[in-house]
Amino acid sequence: NALSLASGANGIANGSLSLNGVAISTSSTTRSARALAEAINSQSEKTGVTATAGSTATTPDLFAGFGSVSAATGSSYAMSVGGVQLASINAGGTVTAAGIDTNLASAGTRNALAAANITVSGSAADGTLQFSAADGSTIDVTETVTGAVTGGIKHADTEANTGATTPATAGVTLRSNDGN
Repeated sequence: NALSLASGANGIANGSLSLNGVAISTSSTTRSARALAEAINSQSEKTGVTATAGSTATTPDLFAGFGSVSAATGSSYAMSVGGVQLASINAGGTVTAAGIDTNLASAGTRNALAAANITVSGSAADGTLQFSAADGSTIDVTETVTGAVTGGIKHADTEANTGATTPATAGVTLRSNDGN
């Protein structure tokens, strides 16, 4: 199973995880399967357990029904994935699914996503856009909104969007060092 969305957003509190009587050091920065596997593996000699992070992927229909984004006077909208900005507008601007696809086709955006260990498949315009991280890193898809904005992820063109972060997480597989 993937880490809970709460763990993906807030991390895993220190002292909340132990394996074979050994406390695993975690914190608010332990937000991904990758980070959790690293924490578990740092205690592998004491616990007799090793961990492997699975791969992370956003839901395949996250961009289905993406409504064209508009921002009213004094308003703004920005979208980022894993900290990489994909779109940004101020009053009077528009973000479309096709525009997101165009931005994703640029070498600069692809290189920035690759530096964050994120790969892209599908198309926003087709509603099949998906982001993946083979290393188990949590992927945050964030819409940052100020003022009156309509459209966006899971919002019709005319539906108000107040902004949100949608995290995607992966699971961790545990294995005993003696093979059991």
